[in-house]
Amino acid sequence: MATGCVRPPAPLDIAPLQPVSVAEAQAQNLAGPLVRWGGTIVSSTVEPEETCFEIVSRPLDSQARPLTTDQTDGRFWRARMAFTTRRSTPRAAK
Repeated sequence: MATGCVRPPAPLDIAPLQPVSVAEAQAQNLAGPLVRWGGTIVSSTVEPEETCFEIVSRPLDSQARPLTTDQTDGRFWRARMAFTTRRSTPRAAK
């Protein structure tokens, strides 16, 4: 018989996230608030200093992973300040 102890991970040490949807940010031309969006990567553009991803937004589950659904708030762009190959890119953006 094996026994064990499980401890939940420590909370993320980040500033509070703003409850702003992709559609709200686009309609209000917002820039700057810390948000958590996710979705499906539909295209990427690789440049020498960064890689930009076009993402179709999807609602997130309790683990902050995109749900498989047709529901969307639209598309958004995410830039990563590094060269990124397809192999190192996750199937769903977080």
